[in-house]
Amino acid sequence: MELFISQNIQESKLSLTVQLFANYLRATSRKMVNLTPLTKITQQSLQLAHLPLLIKSTSDAQGQEQPVHTANPSSIMLEIARSVYLEEVLFGKPDSLTRLEILSFIELSIRLSPSDLATMINDHLSMKMFLVGHSITTADIVALAHLLHHFNELADHEKFALPHVFRWIDHVQHLPGLLEQVQQHNLFVSFPDESNSQPPSKSQLKKLAKAQASKEKKVGGESKAPAEKKAEVQSQTTNASQSTEATNNEEKKEAPKQEKKPKQQQQTKKQPAKKAAEEAIPEISQMDFRVGKIVKVWVNPNSEKLYNEEVDIGNGEIRSIASGLQKLVPIQDMTDAMCIVLCNLKPRNLAGHVSHGMVLCAETPDRNTAELLQPPAGAQPGDLVTFEGYERRPPDALNPKKNPWDVVAEKIKIDENGVALFESIPWTVTGKGVVTSKVIKNGVIH
Repeated sequence: MELFISQNIQESKLSLTVQLFANYLRATSRKMVNLTPLTKITQQSLQLAHLPLLIKSTSDAQGQEQPVHTANPSSIMLEIARSVYLEEVLFGKPDSLTRLEILSFIELSIRLSPSDLATMINDHLSMKMFLVGHSITTADIVALAHLLHHFNELADHEKFALPHVFRWIDHVQHLPGLLEQVQQHNLFVSFPDESNSQPPSKSQLKKLAKAQASKEKKVGGESKAPAEKKAEVQSQTTNASQSTEATNNEEKKEAPKQEKKPKQQQQTKKQPAKKAAEEAIPEISQMDFRVGKIVKVWVNPNSEKLYNEEVDIGNGEIRSIASGLQKLVPIQDMTDAMCIVLCNLKPRNLAGHVSHGMVLCAETPDRNTAELLQPPAGAQPGDLVTFEGYERRPPDALNPKKNPWDVVAEKIKIDENGVALFESIPWTVTGKGVVTSKVIKNGVIH
């Protein structure tokens, strides 16, 4: 197999990922994989649109070998693991919950920013040595590759704020096959100095700034030639009398301006606030509601309330989601069911399962009966839910500190006809119809 990666791994985390993976399995030294780094110029001359790229030969129906190109990082690593007979060790058994969880972590590592990824898995690793199971898997290698640059840029006190992630990085980066690669690319994450476990105080920052300013002033003064200094002194002496008279005149002229200055400052302060208000996006416009289809569902083994689901949300994307519906919705009603999904919640760990979204339900006010919200007939996974009078402007992830979902949740309901409403506006799938509940009337939505 031929594996082409970007020569500049500082810019390509995916190339770094597959390189770490191949070397950890000794696939290159065993000559299972021929790894070739390419410059951008070479990549363009070979007309390779994406890197990393794996090319392997397979036999067609006539027995002739044909090259097969694979650019998906997960598929590349799966092929490498198979070549050294470690597929189940590093990916879990096919169709197992372990494999699903590993693939979920791979997806999150690629999609999330390094800071969000670090925060998310710091909580997950509080009682774990590895991300999935009791030994290293592909999930650990992929997450490590996406965090090495980030952790090398953190200050010591920032590393101390993520103790579980740092412990995990320190352990994984020392594993044989990974340590050599991490050191070779100057990505080894050093142990933080305990004396720097707290961020610098305001007074320390002021002292540092003052010392820096003094140093710059001193350097600037010393850089002047003696002749320049002498000329400067003479110039100051010659103009002293002129400047005194000019100063008196200027003070008279500037006196009225000083009275107006506070008003100008007030206007300047008001303008950003006014601009921010104009640019404020309504909470409902920030919701990324889509039609989904639950393609797989099972009981969470660590919870009496949660189902774990795989949900197709369109464009070939399968989301891992956990829903607290065990006691409200029978599992047979969840299987292969169409649903409505809030897709731009930040991923979080729920009872050992990574949940990246929310499946929405209609419920009676007493919360004793629930039903999945029903998309209109003909709706397909990925279809967007809209609200008349509001433009869809969802961010990639809702702000958890000031979560607009909390505001929207108080304004959504099921009316007496079973139609889902935001205030008095129906949830609509354009060209298909409105979102409804078959069973619940005058209910709430969660």
